[in-house]
Amino acid sequence: MFTYPGTMFEMQYSDVDVDYVLSARHFHLSSFYLHRALSSSNRELVSTSQAGRTHTSLDTNDDPENQWAPDLLEVLRYVDVFLPNDREAKKIAGTEDFSQSA
Repeated sequence: MFTYPGTMFEMQYSDVDVDYVLSARHFHLSSFYLHRALSSSNRELVSTSQAGRTHTSLDTNDDPENQWAPDLLEVLRYVDVFLPNDREAKKIAGTEDFSQSA
């Protein structure tokens, strides 16, 4: 994946039209670690979507800071489909053994 973050770093919860998100059947959040200004609201955004019966999915993509912050685990409680690749799954789980990352 090749991404130029541009305004992704600056997008905030107030920039999201939540009513529009809730009108969809599916909400996908990608580039979890690139939405820096949104990071404190990711849980609220995904949980609101799921509570509104919108199917949710999440793909973290890479963490450029290589921190793999634990706040992701709180957000995952509200995600229906999680889409990490094997490297991301190992980084998130803090292991080099893919079989232990599930």
